Amino acid sequence: VERLTGLQLTRLLTQVERGNPSAPARHAECSAASPQHAAASGGPVPAPAQDVDWGEGEDDAEQLQALAALEERARRSVQGAASTSGGPSAAAGAGPAPRERPAVRVGAAWRDMRYTVLEVHGDLDERVLLLAAVDKEQKVWAHLRPPWSEAVYRVGDACNLMVARLDEFEGQLHALLDCNAGFLVLHPDVLLSGTRITTSHDCARRSVLEEWVGGTGTNDKAVKGTLQHLLIQARGRALLLAQGAFTDGLRTSAELRRLASKIVGENTESLLDAGMTAEEALEYLTAAIPPVLRRVDDALPPGRTRAWVPALCRGVVDIEEAVWAPKYGIKGMIDATVQLTLMTPGQPGAMVTQTNAGPSGGKEERVVAPLEIKTGKPHGSHRAQVLLYLLLLEERYGQRMDWGVLWLTGQADPTLIRRQHAELAALLAVRNRLAFHLVTPGALPPLAADKRVCRWCFQRDTCAVAHKTLDGGDALSFTDGEVEGSDPDGSLAAAFQGAAGHLDPAACAFLKHWDRLLHLEESGSVSRRPEVWNMTGQERESLGRCVGGLQLQGIDADAKEYRFGRPSLLGTSFSPGELLLLSLEGECWRGSCSGRWQCALERAHPAVARVHVVSVSPSSITVACDKLLRPGLLTSGQAAPGVVHGSGSGPGASWRLDRDDVSFSFVRQRGYLFDMMRAPAPRTSTGAASPAAEDPAARLRRLVVDLAPPRVGSAPGAPAKGTDEALAADAASAGLNAEQRAAVASVRAGAECTLVLGVPGSGKTSAIVGMVRAMVAGGHSVLVSSYTNSAVDNILLKLADLGTPLLRLGRASGVHMGIRAFLPGGERYPDTSVAGLHRLAAEVPVVGVTCLGVAHPLLRHRVFDLCILDEAGQLTLPSSLGPLLKARRFALVGDNNQLPPLVASKAAQEAGLGVSLFERLATAHPQARGVAVISLAAQYRMAAPIMALSNSLIYGGSLRCGDQRTACSSLGLERRASLASQPRWIREAWDPDRHVVFLDTSAAGLRESAAGDALSNEGEVRMVVALARAGVAAGLAQASLGVISPYRRQVAALQGALGLAALPAVEALTVDRCQGRDKPAILISFVRSNEARQAGTLLRDWRRMNVALTRARSKLVLIGDLQTLCEMELFQRLRGLVQELGGLVTLESGWETPHPPHAGVAA
Repeated sequence: VERLTGLQLTRLLTQVERGNPSAPARHAECSAASPQHAAASGGPVPAPAQDVDWGEGEDDAEQLQALAALEERARRSVQGAASTSGGPSAAAGAGPAPRERPAVRVGAAWRDMRYTVLEVHGDLDERVLLLAAVDKEQKVWAHLRPPWSEAVYRVGDACNLMVARLDEFEGQLHALLDCNAGFLVLHPDVLLSGTRITTSHDCARRSVLEEWVGGTGTNDKAVKGTLQHLLIQARGRALLLAQGAFTDGLRTSAELRRLASKIVGENTESLLDAGMTAEEALEYLTAAIPPVLRRVDDALPPGRTRAWVPALCRGVVDIEEAVWAPKYGIKGMIDATVQLTLMTPGQPGAMVTQTNAGPSGGKEERVVAPLEIKTGKPHGSHRAQVLLYLLLLEERYGQRMDWGVLWLTGQADPTLIRRQHAELAALLAVRNRLAFHLVTPGALPPLAADKRVCRWCFQRDTCAVAHKTLDGGDALSFTDGEVEGSDPDGSLAAAFQGAAGHLDPAACAFLKHWDRLLHLEESGSVSRRPEVWNMTGQERESLGRCVGGLQLQGIDADAKEYRFGRPSLLGTSFSPGELLLLSLEGECWRGSCSGRWQCALERAHPAVARVHVVSVSPSSITVACDKLLRPGLLTSGQAAPGVVHGSGSGPGASWRLDRDDVSFSFVRQRGYLFDMMRAPAPRTSTGAASPAAEDPAARLRRLVVDLAPPRVGSAPGAPAKGTDEALAADAASAGLNAEQRAAVASVRAGAECTLVLGVPGSGKTSAIVGMVRAMVAGGHSVLVSSYTNSAVDNILLKLADLGTPLLRLGRASGVHMGIRAFLPGGERYPDTSVAGLHRLAAEVPVVGVTCLGVAHPLLRHRVFDLCILDEAGQLTLPSSLGPLLKARRFALVGDNNQLPPLVASKAAQEAGLGVSLFERLATAHPQARGVAVISLAAQYRMAAPIMALSNSLIYGGSLRCGDQRTACSSLGLERRASLASQPRWIREAWDPDRHVVFLDTSAAGLRESAAGDALSNEGEVRMVVALARAGVAAGLAQASLGVISPYRRQVAALQGALGLAALPAVEALTVDRCQGRDKPAILISFVRSNEARQAGTLLRDWRRMNVALTRARSKLVLIGDLQTLCEMELFQRLRGLVQELGGLVTLESGWETPHPPHAGVAA
C-alpha cells in the first residue's frame, strides 16, 4: 500500500468530495460536526462568532495560550517517553511492553468505532496507523497529525476511531485526523477523570502518580472549597428533589446560615483531617453566603417563585452526576447537570434570557448542560474540564452537547462555554498520553521540564521516591530541567534528599519489585472492568460477577437505600458490605425537576453509582448510595422524601449490579509501599512511647526489607510485676491455654514482631482478645485490623462482651450490627463534633478497622503501641503494610497452610505476590520459633477423625485435639429413624458413627458443565439438596449445615436449589468465604467430573483444600468423582485416608432411587 503524506491525502479527499460525493461511506456520527452539518441535521446552531459570557465579556486569549502551553508540554512529555521506547518513529510494536491484554470484546454500542492497531509508521509530524475494525472485516489507514500523532502507539493497542467519513482510494479506506477533524481515543477502556486530564498540563507525571499512588490527605483550602460546593449544591438539590416548602427554606441569609451550620456538622471528619475547627469552617462558609444569594435568575418560568439558579438556568437535572463514557475513555462527577434556555434573536451571536426577548424575540433553545463550580482562582484547566463534561453528558443523554457553564464563585457571573473541537482534540490527546503510561508498567512520564512547578507540588515527595526507586535517578537528575536556573537556591535538591536520600539499594529494589507485581495483578482486574459496559448483564451473571434484570422495588430516602428485586436472587454471591457498581441496563425515562423535559434512553449506562450491599434476600437486594439517585432515573414521576415505591406512569428502568474488580485497593496498596519508604516526619502520638522511638516506617524497612531479626523488649511494653496493671494483664490471660498465654506474654514483653501460627480451630481469636486486654490493662493502645470487615468484627464482638473500650471505623453497611454502636456517631459515641472526634482519636485505646480503611481521618496522626493483624496469611504483603505503619510493634496472626493471598495474575503469582508478609517473616526466622513465632497446635473444633485428614495431608501430625469433648464429638440426630426410607448412600452419609464420608460419583455419570470458564455440576447439586433435606428431616437444624464448593457458579446453583427446596438457612459458600467459619456438619461439592479425567488447577491448591476440610465439627461429607480427582496426588492420599476411616461410599447409576436399609442400620 502506498503511504500518503498529509498533503497528498488532503488533495485526495478534496478530489473525492468534488468528484464523487456519494462515494465516502458514513462511518460514525462525527463528534466534531461543523455548524453547517448541525444545521442540516435540524439541530439549533448558535452563532459561531465567539463564546458568550453572562455579564461582562471575557478575553479568551489567556485560555487559548494555556491550552497551547498544555499541548507543547505534553508534546515534550511524549518525546521523553518515546525516547525510552524506541523513538516516536519506531517500527510497529516498538516501545515498552504493555500490560497483559486479553482478547478484545466490546459492546454493541461501541463496535462501529472500535479498532485494533496493526501497524505503526511515521513520526511526530504525521503518524500513520493501520487499524482493523473489531467484529467486522474492515481496515482503515488513519493519518494522524498533531495533536493525535504525539501519543505512543503499539501493535495490538485498542482505540476508538470517530470520524465524519472514511474515504476510499485504490481499494483502501483512509481517514485524516488533526486538530479540526475527528477523534481517536487510545486504550478507551482506561477511564480517566476530567480533573486528572485537565490538571496534567504542567506535569503529566503528577497525574499518573495520583492514579497509581493516590493523594496524601487534605488541607484547609481543599476542605473550604468542598464546603462551598456543598452549600451551592444543597440549593440546587432543593430544586431537584422537592418543591414548595423545602425550596422556600433556602432563600434568605438566615436560612442559608442554618444550612451552612448543618453542612459543617456533617463534615467534621474532613475538618479534623485538615486541622480546622468547626468555628473556622462556619465563619468561612457564612462569608460565602452573600455572593451565593446574589446569583439569582430573574427570569423563572411562570408560576415559579424566586429561587437560586444560575443565570439562564431553567432547572436542575442532577447534582454530582457520575458518568462513565467508554466511547471517549473518560469519566467524571459533574457538579450539576442543568437545563439552559438560550434565545437566538435576529442579531447573530446574541443570546439573552427569555425575559429579555421582546415580543418578536427569537427562537428559544432549551439544552442540557454541565455546570462546574470552582471556588479557587481562575485557571485554564477549569474551562477544559467543562469541555470534557460535554462529552460525558453526550454519552449519558445520547445527544450532542454544545454548551456548558463555568461558575467561578469569586467572579460576578457564570460563563457560558461553547464546544470547540480543537480544544477537545488537544484534551483527548493529553488523555491518550496519560492512558499509555497507565497501561505500561513502570512507564512514568518524565519529570517536569519547568522545575518551578515542583516547588509546591503535593506529590513531590512521592515523585522523589519514584525517581530514585523506579527511575534509578538522584538529586542531580531530579533538579535538571529545561528552564535554566530552575533550582537556584538548591531547595529542590534538598527536598529530594529529605524525601529519598535515606533509601539504600535494597529498599529501592524492594519497592520496584513489589510495584511491578501490583501492576501485573492490576492488569488482570483492569481487563475485567470493561465487561461492565461490553457484556450484557446475563452474560456477566453467568460468570458470577453480576446480577441483572433488576427492578426498583422501594426507596428509603433518609438512609439513601434502594431495594431492587426480581423473581429469584437465590443464585447471587453478593454479600453485605460488598462494593458494587449500579448501572442502567435497559430503557428508562429521565425528566427534569419540572417534569416538562424528558428524554428516552435506548442503551444502558454503566456505573450510575457506587453502592454497598446492605442486605440480600431470596428475591431482593438492598444497596446504599452516597447520594440519592435522580428521580428521573427511577420513574417518570417524582421521588418524595421518606420511603416510597418505584411506581410511575412511565416505563420502569432495568438495573444491574456488578462486582467492581478494579477498586481503590491497588492505589492503597501501592500507597502503603511508598509510605514505607518515606523519611521520618514529626507526628502527633497519643500513646505512651518515647518520642525518640524508632519511626514505624524505618522499623518496617528493617524488618520487612532487610529481614533483620525482630528485637525482644526493644519497645515499651510489660508493666512491672505486682502492679495493678500487671495483675489486670494476668487476668486477661485467664482461660487461655499455655500456647495462647505465650502469645500474650510475647506482646507484653515488648517484642516488636510477634507471629502467631494458629491451626484451624486453635482459638486464634481468643488469643487475640487476650493480647488486646493485656495491652489495655498496661495502659497501651491497640489497632486491630484484617482484610475483611467480618474478621475485624469477630474480634470486636468478643471484646465488647468483655467491656473493653473500643472504636470501630468504617462504613456502617459493612459493619456487624452488634458493633455499629461503636462507630463515630453511633450509640456509644454520638458526639461527632470536631472536638468529639479529636477526643475519640486520642483517647479510645482499641480501634478496629480493615487494612484498606486505615487512611481514615481519625487515624491520620495516631501511632498505636501495638497493631494486631488477623488472617495475616491471606493478605498480600503491600496490603499488610498500611496497618503496621500505624504502630510501634505488631503481631501477625494466621496460618500459612490456609488461604493464601488471592492473586489472579499467573505472572504475579509466579513472581511472588502470593507470598504474604506472614510467610516471608516466618520463613526468614525459623530459628526464632518459640520467641517471635508462637505455634497454636491444640484445636477445639474438629472431631478426631476429621482432624486426621488435614493432620496427615498438611500439618505432618502436629495437630492435636484440645480436649476429649472435641475429639469425641458426634452429630446428634433426634429423628434419625426418618433416614430408613432414604437411599443407602444418604443413610451412610448421615451415620453418626462415621465422621467422614466420601461419596464417590465415578460410576454415577454426574458430569460437570461449563459456561465460559465457570463450572458447575447439576448432579452434585441434586445430591446436596437430597442430603440436606434428609439431614434436616432427621433433626439437624438448617443453620447447623453448611455447603462448600471451590467454584462460584456451583455455589450460585446450590444457593438457588436450596432456596427452592425450602432450605434457605443452609449456607452455600465458596472456600474463600468460609475461612474462619465452622458448622457441625459440612458438605463439600468438588464439581470436576469429565471423560478426560482433568481436574483443572483450582483443586490443586492444597491450602484452599485444607480450609474446606477443616470447617466441620462433627460430620464431613465429601462429594466428587474420584476417578477425575485422583489425577492429583493430594486426592489420592485423601482417598486412602477416608478408606482407613471406613467412610468411602460408591454411588452407582440409579443412585436417586431409595433402597431397603442394610441390616444393622438403625430404624
